[in-house]
Amino acid sequence: MSKIILFDLSRENKMRVVGILNQLRNYSLFKEVSTTKELPVESEPVTIICGLAKPSTHNFNMIGELNQSPNHRILVISEQDDQSSLWSLLQKGAAGILLAGFSKEELQIALDALAAGQTFISPRVSSGLIKDYLKAVKSCPSLLALMTPEQRETLKLIAEGKTSKQIAEKLHLSPKTADLYRSKIMKIIGVTDITGIVRFALREGLVTA
Repeated sequence: MSKIILFDLSRENKMRVVGILNQLRNYSLFKEVSTTKELPVESEPVTIICGLAKPSTHNFNMIGELNQSPNHRILVISEQDDQSSLWSLLQKGAAGILLAGFSKEELQIALDALAAGQTFISPRVSSGLIKDYLKAVKSCPSLLALMTPEQRETLKLIAEGKTSKQIAEKLHLSPKTADLYRSKIMKIIGVTDITGIVRFALREGLVTA
């Protein structure tokens, strides 16, 4: 049975999620937390269902904090349906997005997708996100277009020789988040070491030799 953790949900969404979970056989409510420090260290994958009431840098960074562990699968229930906010959620590591007012069937499909290691985006917003993605890639074919502003700044600092601790202090992040950004940057640009990052940064003009 897959474990579910609730994080910072509104009262209405919490009641809705709990009510639906009680009807599903393959999922059980494991814990409810209000800070990332309360998250348990799990050896098996868990799905964290969290809420997004208002778009803000703090809230988007919180998604990144929740996504620190490879065993965490993040499903966001958003009160916002603007494409910019939803795109930021995906860039920060959300594996699934539902809009408030979701149905039982929609939540179950989302949970099944995340449990299988897949991504789920509410059909109500997926077409708009795809259009925005294609527009971004077309207008800026560089792989930099696939990175968040924080990831691009992290890339530049890595290429300048900064350590994870120094990057974390400069960008006001935790060292773990800085390391997570480093891993995601490597995945995006297709390299496996710092040398590859430096070469990419030089090619893109982020740093000079």
